[in-house]
Parts: sequence; structure tokens; C-alpha cells
Amino acid sequence: MCAQADAAQVLGISQSRVSDLIRGQFEKFSLDMLITLATRAGKKVELKMAA
Repeated sequence: MCAQADAAQVLGISQSRVSDLIRGQFEKFSLDMLITLATRAGKKVELKMAA
């Protein structure tokens, strides 16, 4: 199994969506989805808003 397939399984998305992430095509994802994927990858997400 290739690394993209492994990542797809962990993240719960298709391998083609993992490929989009790897190529930096973040505009294809909503902010909510990017946060969800980061959380699934074990990252802590913190949003701060500047005044």
C-alpha cells in the first residue's frame, strides 16, 4: 500500500483528495474540512483572530 493510500485511510478521504493536499490545492477544501483533517492527523488546531 502506498503512503497516499495509508493517509487516505487515516484521514477518511479518497486518495485523490490526499493528492490535492500534497499538491497544495487547499482551495479545494473548506476551512472546516482542513481543520477536521488536521484533527484526524493528530494535530491540535487553534484559531486566533486579530482585532
